Amino acid sequence: MTYHGDRRLMTATNQHRIRYQMRDRNEHTLGTTPPPDATLDHDPITPTDDLHLEEDELRDLSAAIVATRVKARLTRRQVADAMETNYRSISRLESGTHQPSIRSLQRFARITGTRLRVSFEDVPVPQPTQSAAPTKGFPSMPNDPRTFTTWRASRRTLLGAAAGAAATSSLLGRAAAQDATPNASPAADVPANGIQPDGTWVFTDDRGVTVILPKQPERIFADLSAAAPLWDFGIRPIAVSGWTTTTDVAWGNADRSLEDITISPDLGSPDPEKLIALQPDIYVNITWSKGDPNDVWGFSDIETYETINGIVPIVCIAATGFADENMLRFAELAGLLGADLETPEILAARETYEAAVASFSALATEKADVSSLFGYVMDGAEWYAATQADWADLAWFARLGLNIVDVPGEPGDFWETLSTEQAVTYPADVFFNSARAGTLSLEELAASPTFQQHPAVAAGQIGSWNQDFIMSYQGLTEALNGIAATIAASTRIL
Repeated sequence: MTYHGDRRLMTATNQHRIRYQMRDRNEHTLGTTPPPDATLDHDPITPTDDLHLEEDELRDLSAAIVATRVKARLTRRQVADAMETNYRSISRLESGTHQPSIRSLQRFARITGTRLRVSFEDVPVPQPTQSAAPTKGFPSMPNDPRTFTTWRASRRTLLGAAAGAAATSSLLGRAAAQDATPNASPAADVPANGIQPDGTWVFTDDRGVTVILPKQPERIFADLSAAAPLWDFGIRPIAVSGWTTTTDVAWGNADRSLEDITISPDLGSPDPEKLIALQPDIYVNITWSKGDPNDVWGFSDIETYETINGIVPIVCIAATGFADENMLRFAELAGLLGADLETPEILAARETYEAAVASFSALATEKADVSSLFGYVMDGAEWYAATQADWADLAWFARLGLNIVDVPGEPGDFWETLSTEQAVTYPADVFFNSARAGTLSLEELAASPTFQQHPAVAAGQIGSWNQDFIMSYQGLTEALNGIAATIAASTRIL
């Protein structure tokens, strides 16, 4: 399904559906001083008998309220002042957890220069089915092993992102969109990517989610994992957020002075209020599950995702599969966002990249008997061995001929969790440790009493691995050259 045009929110009642719709009022310009009668009781979300919505319907309604406020270019504080209430009441109104009255919604509409429309329409009667397919939900406890902090949720020091566990497809299908910049939603029959004859802009991302905007987006916001490759392809994001903004190598060539609006050190999503102030046209991110419309990096719960997706539509490029193929998708997106992919700088970067690929492949063939292990070792009781197939860079290195130790696991595991006493579980000739902030430096790794038992560490054949690999010509060239330099200086010891 593809959303476009006005956001419409519906609730089923018997054989009919009530439609709530915020529409512009011709007699009142958005963002200007509201009419004198646009006031509200001190509690705008007092439950009444006027309106009783189900949980999913409340979520849709709250998302439309956020989108309407954003379009009116009003902050929560401004709306609260105009309604003569407090900031917390507006936060509750937008939370999707409290029942508002129709009267409250009408007054909110006046404040935002819109009109609330209510109508009825027939809906099909649901047919019973024999069984329902299992669905995935956001975890109640963070558990995504691709991101680490010092916070210990269980026996693993893992802080979750939405990348590994997501909400059901039907839930995200109802996620909110800006009234003028429609939401990303799964779609089967959609136009080709790019600017359409009517001037609209279309992009179907690697989740199978399609975004249709009134025009080519100009103000690009991005997770750093997407901002870094976009920067190399000529796109200049207005700001960034993400789990990796504290990791130096994750920035690549992107300007470190870019505003970072990550909501907190323990959460990878952007601050909603700061995002609203930026007025972005689109939010570019990555997904760790290609083809899964529910998988977006950097979100720890569905509520946060829906809040942000209600402010700006999100598109994602895959970070799994093969890194070189994903790089081409970033190049495609950058071109559709207006980048010139034939500049001398990009052409030179491509030539350098192609030479690095050829050199890496030749070296991997020459050193085919030298095995490599990739891991994540920090100062703690556990460490993590990377499963090759889950990481797009490792899968690509292997395809180019690099001999990588096979760490068994199910698709999507990304790591095997091991105690430090199991440092020699996977012997290898070379050990690459993640360069993510919080991991041991190569000097610290070499001095670790437990890891000194590992053959590669004992032989001094260790190197750094940027697990936040940057999917651009420059980023992948650096990744190839870094691994190649360590391999070239290593020999078979097993």
